[in-house]
Amino acid sequence: LYIDASSGSPVLYMIGEDAEGTNYLFHGVNLVTKAIVLSVKADIKETAYKVEDFIVSNDGNMYVGGYMGDGLASIDLASGARWRTGRGTGINQIEGMIESDNNTIYIGSYGSADLLKYTKDPLEIKRIARLRVTYDQSRPFAWALAAGKVITGTVPDYGLQGGALAVINP
Repeated sequence: LYIDASSGSPVLYMIGEDAEGTNYLFHGVNLVTKAIVLSVKADIKETAYKVEDFIVSNDGNMYVGGYMGDGLASIDLASGARWRTGRGTGINQIEGMIESDNNTIYIGSYGSADLLKYTKDPLEIKRIARLRVTYDQSRPFAWALAAGKVITGTVPDYGLQGGALAVINP
């Protein structure tokens, strides 16, 4: 959920598949007027991998991570231009993301419960924590910004109980 800077109204962004199930559609709905303010056909080639998580950034891009994925992709919502990180970046299946400022996105990656920091300029991907080994966590899942900090809640490793709360001071 984002606040549209031009109108001040909340906009809910959603992802779905077209009727054939072969393409993704991204929609933004103004929650006050109930009007669709954005509708983009992603033209992502059909694959065994599905979108796992996405965010809409202040830079006009939608950042997307795939189920069993390797990296981060983006779609410019105005031009349709696409971008993707190279393989082997350390970003596995993305379970959650949050934009902390206009240049930084924090990413939670499944597998080792990695917390990653992606900066746009200069482009850099840096792992800042691995929560699986030390804390028996499976994936960072829920994200929030509070008091200048980035906060994520995790899901424990399979068969265990008790998630963790990680606080990142940017």
